[in-house]
Amino acid sequence: MNKKGFALIELLTVIGKSEFAINDLTSAYIPSSITQVKDYAFASSGRSDGSTLNISKLIFESESILETIGDSAFCQNAIEEDVTLPNTVTTIEGGTFLNNNITILNLGSKIKSIGERVFKNLQLISTISIPSSVES
Repeated sequence: MNKKGFALIELLTVIGKSEFAINDLTSAYIPSSITQVKDYAFASSGRSDGSTLNISKLIFESESILETIGDSAFCQNAIEEDVTLPNTVTTIEGGTFLNNNITILNLGSKIKSIGERVFKNLQLISTISIPSSVES
């Protein structure tokens, strides 16, 4: 990647509502500069042609400053394996991981609020670690 492309990514602080929804992405890499992932940012219910090429890998860059993950931000994908949220995340809004294939979900140590349906239909989940910091 050239320096201009990298600089642009480093300047981003918010991934907007539905920004990458219904996409052809197979992985999502969230840069450390992001503070918010808005509602439906990476939501997918399949492509317009009826096929289901969805995000299967979700990676948060180390030293992340992410604080809030919006409603249904990663819902209806095929995210597999382990997902570890950065320790800076304090809020996960409703339906964030709805209908995925996550096996282990580590929420991080500063989570205070978990919305409704966040864990609904996680087909392969074996472990969810919820820290004592959760208030609601």
